[in-house]
Order: sequence, then structure tokens, then C-alpha cells
Amino acid sequence: MADPQQAYDAFAQFRGELRGDPVMLSIEDPVAEEALAMIVGSGTAVRIRGGQRPRREYRRIEHANWVGSYAMRFFADGYDGLAGGPWYPDAADLDLPPEERGARWAAGIADEPEAVDEVLRIWADNGIVDADHYVFFHTDTLAESREDRAALSVLIETLGLQRLPLPDGAAEGEVWVRTDPRIEAEIESWA
Repeated sequence: MADPQQAYDAFAQFRGELRGDPVMLSIEDPVAEEALAMIVGSGTAVRIRGGQRPRREYRRIEHANWVGSYAMRFFADGYDGLAGGPWYPDAADLDLPPEERGARWAAGIADEPEAVDEVLRIWADNGIVDADHYVFFHTDTLAESREDRAALSVLIETLGLQRLPLPDGAAEGEVWVRTDPRIEAEIESWA
């Protein structure tokens, strides 16, 4: 659609009228040969790219609000709008425990710019800056964001970032990391 917001509004209205669990929602762009399918209730998303090099990748939907976020990103930028991981080439990977899934996915990132991008994706979902620290999973418990938490642990090590002990009063699921010039430069480019 020419107006992603208009498409999203129609999608949100349609989704609000649905009843039943699980429900499969599919958004297709036949011209670009791309699609996004989400099985709400079972927590699975599939991004699909057809054409000469077909591709199908899977991801768990860990939070209910991700359904709307994925839809909006697909309406705005198609398959590429769903960049950022972890997406898996095999649906069987989704059956692994979230911690194993996230750690295995992050261990496959060898490129520093991609590792920085993924750290920023995780931070952008629910992070804050506190003086000289990045706070990931702000106010979360350890039971939340388990896949991203495992991926972040691997990425922190890959990038040589300094993880800090939790300060008094921090939520048990928070991860505190000292600021880093590589990440600061990327955050500045967002502004």
C-alpha cells in the first residue's frame, strides 16, 4: 500500500475483530513476492521472499505487541523491514529453549557492524541510557525476553563490552553495560 499507516490501521481493526486461538494472519505483497505470516496463539512468525532465490525464515513472537510491530514494519518496508534477528531458516529451531536459540543465533554473527546493529535492536526494544551505562531489559524480570537476553550475552562478549553488576534497586532481569564509542556513534546517527 502507498500508505503503511493506513494499511496498519486496517490490519489492527481486522485483528481486533478476530476471535479464536490460534489465528493465522497473513500479509502478502504479490508484486514483490513477499509475505509475512503470523500464527497468533502459537507465537510463530514467518517471513517469506519468493522470486529466484526463495527464502522462508521463522521467529518466535515472544510478546503480543510484536504482532502489530511486525505488521507495521512489513507494511513500511516489506521483507527487509523485518531485518534484525533472530530469524531462523528452520522451523525446528523454534522448538529449542529460548536461551539456546538466542545464544546459537548470536554465535553465528561474526561481523562487528552486524553485532552492533543487533545490540542496538535489543536495546531499542526496551533499553535506556543511564549516565555512562546502557540498561537493557529495563524493568524486566528474568522470565522475560529470554531469547534476546541469551543473544545479548553472546554479543557483549563478541564485542568486548563491559557488563556491570546490577546496582541496588535494579530489576532482576536488567542487564547493565558500560557505554561504548561504537554503539554511541550508531545511537547518534539515529538522532
